[in-house]
Amino acid sequence: MTESYKEYVDATCLFLNKETKTLISSATEGSLQSNLSVLAIINRVKSFMKTTITYNENPGSIPEDEDFAQWFLEDKKTGYDVQYAAAAVMMFRYYGIPSRYVEGYILTPETLKEAGTAETVTVSQKYAHAWPEIYLDGMGWIPVEVTPKYENIMGTPYYETQETAVSNSSSSDQSLENDDKKKQEKQQEQKTQEKEQKTEQKTVETPQQIPQERSKQSKGGRTVHKILYILCFFIFIAGLFLLVFRKRLQKVYRNYKTDKLLKQQRYSQAVMFWYDILCKTIYGKEKIKDNRVRTFEKRLRAFDREVEPKKLHLCVRIRQKAVYSPEGITRKEAEAAVHFLKKECEKLK
Repeated sequence: MTESYKEYVDATCLFLNKETKTLISSATEGSLQSNLSVLAIINRVKSFMKTTITYNENPGSIPEDEDFAQWFLEDKKTGYDVQYAAAAVMMFRYYGIPSRYVEGYILTPETLKEAGTAETVTVSQKYAHAWPEIYLDGMGWIPVEVTPKYENIMGTPYYETQETAVSNSSSSDQSLENDDKKKQEKQQEQKTQEKEQKTEQKTVETPQQIPQERSKQSKGGRTVHKILYILCFFIFIAGLFLLVFRKRLQKVYRNYKTDKLLKQQRYSQAVMFWYDILCKTIYGKEKIKDNRVRTFEKRLRAFDREVEPKKLHLCVRIRQKAVYSPEGITRKEAEAAVHFLKKECEKLK
């Protein structure tokens, strides 16, 4: 079903005639780049709307003999949410992202508060709004706000505030690795100094001194060997201690980071923090070419065959909501997802 729907979306929501492609290329003053990320394309479209188009709720009507793209992008360069959304759909398709035009109504938390305890809310035409939606494989249709006037009203989804997921755990690991290297270098310097201390200055010996000096050298050699054995033993113990301490420090840091995010009510960031740690655990140093939900679930099941499907599905749903919902997630949802992700990390370490 998913594959057939994807084929339908590609067949119906990517169409753009040649004239419109030429107009968009000319209006954006840039060549089509195939290596742009979805977030980069969204930011590019938003930036164009902010810097090039002027918001006006009375832009006038489009001449009958003129194309909309020509009128809006090059001639008039003014309009309201309907024109913004229609133009954004064409621009997303130009960059190869399936998109569609959507009309509906905006109901903000403030609007619901005004309704009080009423079970129904009267929605008038003043709440009408238009926006584009883009289709992401594995995620479905995602609304994107491109009209500057409505950005503050709609809020900023988490996935637009940070281009990459929270990944402080990797920087912590790198810091610990640097500390290990510094300690190893210091230990190596101490070892070198010990070797230098056993080297004695050569002096002119008399025949009577030779037997005594050879005896001293023999005893000194045995002493140096003992010192080296002891030093190697302590180096081994120190290395083992650092390895254990590093893992413990990493665990303490991650728990501290999670508690801090939850206290600050940054629930989405807390979920993404542990989601990235688990991704790093199951993917390792392998470059993640496909981070879709189905791929993640399949990869996790390959590592943990006893994972509970219901809890995994719930965690994935909370993660998607944390990334794409403008309203974010609740503390209860965050704690449930973090508990599952943390448990999986501990099982796979």
